[in-house]
Amino acid sequence: MSVIAALSFVLVAGFVATGLVGFFGWRQRMREGTGFSIDQVLMPASRARRPFASEKRSRADAEGARL
Repeated sequence: MSVIAALSFVLVAGFVATGLVGFFGWRQRMREGTGFSIDQVLMPASRARRPFASEKRSRADAEGARL
């Protein structure tokens, strides 16, 4: 078996194994009901966890003005 054929086989086997692991992991998550729902995607993050960029900028300006 040539080196190129062996490396090609390893590459294809790796892709197949990665696909199978991902597929079976996805099936398990769907069975447990821990997948993403449309509500999680559409709901914005709360302001306490993720302030907007304009709020960060105004806060930084105010802190710089205290010098």
